Amino acid sequence: MVRSVTLPFTLVVFLCGACVSKPSPWAPDGSDASHPSVDQIAADNVGEILAPDWNSIDDLRTVSDLPVDGVGDSGDGGMHVDVDGGLTSPCGPSCGKLETCVEIDAALPQCLGEMVDVPEGTFWMGCNEALDPWCKCPGEECDYHSVNVPGFSIGATEVTNQRYAEFLNWLELEGTSNKCAYEGADFDCVDSTDAGSQLEVVAGVWSAVPGKERFPVVEVSWYGAYAYCHWAGRRLPTESEWEKAARGGCDFHSNCEEGSYIWPWGNSFPQECDGTTAVYADCNCEGHICAIGTHPDGSSIYHAHDMAGNVSEWLQDWYHPGYAGAPDDGSAWEMPATTDRALRGGSHDSAGVVFLRVSSRFHYEPASTFGFIGFRCAKSL
Repeated sequence: MVRSVTLPFTLVVFLCGACVSKPSPWAPDGSDASHPSVDQIAADNVGEILAPDWNSIDDLRTVSDLPVDGVGDSGDGGMHVDVDGGLTSPCGPSCGKLETCVEIDAALPQCLGEMVDVPEGTFWMGCNEALDPWCKCPGEECDYHSVNVPGFSIGATEVTNQRYAEFLNWLELEGTSNKCAYEGADFDCVDSTDAGSQLEVVAGVWSAVPGKERFPVVEVSWYGAYAYCHWAGRRLPTESEWEKAARGGCDFHSNCEEGSYIWPWGNSFPQECDGTTAVYADCNCEGHICAIGTHPDGSSIYHAHDMAGNVSEWLQDWYHPGYAGAPDDGSAWEMPATTDRALRGGSHDSAGVVFLRVSSRFHYEPASTFGFIGFRCAKSL
């Protein structure tokens, strides 16, 4: 039974101003020998992650009618947000106290936490060998193929520690502490005991580690990401939705088969660490993750932040080692070929040139929790 819970926002937090990226030369060598595989990424001593994905503080609605595999049944109540304390954002009334306005360009100030729309249409998925010298082809990034994706919205940023703590506190009220149910079984939503976690629980109350409210939640399992998105009235993105949101579709690229982007911002990687484009190995915040909104120059054409670097992101799909038989309609590839779920986006510990490409693919067992894995949510339009 879902309970009606009022969660007042009373904490004003700001973007981390101390996240200074360290200079690093560009790494043009894409050979496997010079770039560690995702399996070699260390999970210890990881910092933090990216942001919320509600349309806005005042657009949060009840989720009482959402059956979420054991996370909540339908009922008369729901979650509500009280913003009577006033608004502080220069973006206007759609931004509440936990939101910060980031001016992506002169015409589009944006509240971190919003969903951004990706229009219906075709894009080219996979690695374009004619353009990208780092393609893993033949292999998991092939074949390059067109996919027609229905319109959807996706989190402008990854889900933050603050947002995820709200979900964990809701579970506490429901009597299911840190347990996310899926197909009749319970799984840990998040590992708060690992050194990479930025969440803490005291006397049954979850919160972000002080100062880490606006960092992406990490150490979260696929089950924890899946449950959160449904609880929030959303879902995990499919692999094709994620890639379209990252690289752009034919609505943007006039010749999208030939010209689709290698990275979310284009086809050229920064020659040195600029501290505003992406978070990757030797170009991060004191060796770890950076707060949301600190690298706006790397946002995609649809204004989604950190789709390359910072943290890898769980997706709905089961992982398949190639695209033979993949859906071409934007849906998730639900027929398991392996025991792993798909991830995208690279991380703060990945070599930038290779693993931050939009076609790069990663995978882990869904119960896995690491300090370099987070998620963002999506919603059909």
